Amino acid sequence: MRIYYLHGNLQSFDVWAPIIDQLSKLRPELSHSPVNLYQRRYNGFDDWTEDFCHRVESEANGENSLLLGYSLGGRLALHACLARPELWKGAVIVSADPASNTSEVRDLQLQKDLNWANRFQTQSIDRIISEWDALPVFCGIANSAPRRLKSIEPDSLGHLFDVFSKGRQRDLLLEIEKVRKLPILSVSGELDHRYYEISQRITRFSEFFQHAVVPSAGHRVPWEQTDVFCATLLKFLKTLIP
Repeated sequence: MRIYYLHGNLQSFDVWAPIIDQLSKLRPELSHSPVNLYQRRYNGFDDWTEDFCHRVESEANGENSLLLGYSLGGRLALHACLARPELWKGAVIVSADPASNTSEVRDLQLQKDLNWANRFQTQSIDRIISEWDALPVFCGIANSAPRRLKSIEPDSLGHLFDVFSKGRQRDLLLEIEKVRKLPILSVSGELDHRYYEISQRITRFSEFFQHAVVPSAGHRVPWEQTDVFCATLLKFLKTLIP
């Protein structure tokens, strides 16, 4: 089975290296494809979804793959599941929000993301990264994920905040029935109370959704508790490919 990895904002595709290294030792038959979201400029969710699913279909040769997405990558993974559920054996959604259905919340989020986009395109990245890491969503836990942003154009960093803002995203929970036969594992950190509640809300929409809580982890679950996260992922994989 091939796993496609989707990274979050202010991450690069190689952020998944420690996870892939661990999984390769435990399940060497798995194939791994980290996706570079900066590879081209997308016009929005539909543009990305069509391009990504076409790529997967051309590579898969009829074999179903697993989607693994963190934060922004988790939201994109849900779009891919909804658009082409037949391509996937299952999906793992980590610390991701399917979005609000209220226009007020979406408008506020879009304003925030456009501000971040503008700052990353016009200001020093070192200063902004410090502010980013201090956001409450990260639960006061220092970033332990590999971060190699110097090679990425500031305009590209800001572009993702704009086109993939939750303010531009439709409420995916309203469409969950489309993937009701696709096993999806929603993962949250024990210390990340907001996303724990979001994961609980997601699992109420379908019996095929599962929720796993990783102890002593905040928002960046795969890198804060790599061993436990990989064990959780492998347990889910065994239900798909015994």
